[in-house]
Amino acid sequence: MSGHPGVVLTGGGSRRMGSDKAFVLVDGRPMAIAVADALWEAGCHPVECQGGDLPGLASLGLDGFADEHPDAGPVDAIRTASARHDSPIVAVACDLPYLDAATVSAVIEAGSREQRLAVATADGHHHLVVYVPPDAVASEAVGASVRAWVSGAIDVPVDPAVIRNINTPDDLRRDDPGR
Repeated sequence: MSGHPGVVLTGGGSRRMGSDKAFVLVDGRPMAIAVADALWEAGCHPVECQGGDLPGLASLGLDGFADEHPDAGPVDAIRTASARHDSPIVAVACDLPYLDAATVSAVIEAGSREQRLAVATADGHHHLVVYVPPDAVASEAVGASVRAWVSGAIDVPVDPAVIRNINTPDDLRRDDPGR
């Protein structure tokens, strides 16, 4: 068990999806629940959401916290979440409904081993499954780029199917042709 706080990033605008991705059903479950479950199963505690529709998240049984700077992006949301804890956190985008505990654990293990920022990678791209030591985000500017922030992180190669983003209705249709 990691014992690290797990944070589901739920504050994005979901513009391409057209509705709040945290609540979009994939395999009958809201994406935020699927990601929270992967964090729990990897031993993260507590598991909480950062940003977004806090009353809606509470109706799903998820604890949520407001973003310090709404719409400033995921790096700022991670900084806000990190400031609540005096230990490393594990932050994950809510649009990764196929995420599993093994992937979360691999990222935690890599980051813990060196006490450095670690990020899941697949097909040459970083994906927002990240181990964040307290000092790894504190000095980032509001609106900082994720790509620039993780550029010096430990890359943790993972199965691309497990970290496939669901960003648009077309992404959903690819999974369920009946939609």
